[in-house]
Amino acid sequence: MVEKKEIPLYTKIGFRVTVVVLLVLTIFLVQRCVDSVRYGTGTAEMEVLEQYQRGYAAGIRQGGMGLPEESVEFENPLLKKAYLRGFREGWDSARRVEKSEKSSAQRSTF
Repeated sequence: MVEKKEIPLYTKIGFRVTVVVLLVLTIFLVQRCVDSVRYGTGTAEMEVLEQYQRGYAAGIRQGGMGLPEESVEFENPLLKKAYLRGFREGWDSARRVEKSEKSSAQRSTF
């Protein structure tokens, strides 16, 4: 006669914990996707462009400092993304100008 082996308690607990963790992660993922769709459809292109330009100007002002000067809080992730993209591009362009000025100054000293 074949005996049925019972699943150990730690295996049952581990299975339940795994299911709970996956459910929580799924909820966060779905919530993030819903927010992206909601903000993406409700945001005008002009607002996105305005935040990009604001970020670009802040990036140029910052020069080579690294992080945005003012603490910018956005509820809309699309506007935050546009601001940060503008900041990075402004920062990069300021760095390029600094490097070209340094290299031209070094060439003129020789």
